[in-house]
Amino acid sequence: MTVANKKVEAELLGRDQVAVEFVLGFDVQNSGAPQAMIVDVKLDSASTSGCSLFEDRLLEFCRQIRALSDADRVQLLNPDKSVGTHPPSVALESFYRGLDGKDHVSILLRELVLKLQNRFQLPYQEAELCHCRAVPTAVVDRAIVGGCHSTLSVARTTSAGTSCGTCKLDTELLIAYRLGAL
Repeated sequence: MTVANKKVEAELLGRDQVAVEFVLGFDVQNSGAPQAMIVDVKLDSASTSGCSLFEDRLLEFCRQIRALSDADRVQLLNPDKSVGTHPPSVALESFYRGLDGKDHVSILLRELVLKLQNRFQLPYQEAELCHCRAVPTAVVDRAIVGGCHSTLSVARTTSAGTSCGTCKLDTELLIAYRLGAL
């Protein structure tokens, strides 16, 4: 088995930030195609900080990944390639339900998983989301991660969408992406 490391990071306004190093193993299966799986998960303590709730949830996140079966750790790393061959197990479904977007911790952990899978892509790519009020996309995104889960709460926090309103649809897309299921 060949081993490689992949470091993945997420941050919320500098107050909660996480860096996780996923140890990946690559093995050639009977079919001859390389099979990749997560071998281990390590927190980069120098790059990880936050409240005690955040740190406790990170430790639980790492423990849950280690507790998954080999097949689940393969599917977690390669979700598109595993579909149809093995349905997600009860343990993997439970792991995904824990990344439900109900709070900023689960949103950041969901971001880590999507980055690990090379699937993290915000649906709005321009630097400025609200042109009337000159509100950057990053400001709107951070408001969503921080708890603004409606266009009204985003508007109250950032002023995005309070003039002409054409950016409300883009705000809704960002909210749906951040809170969506894996």
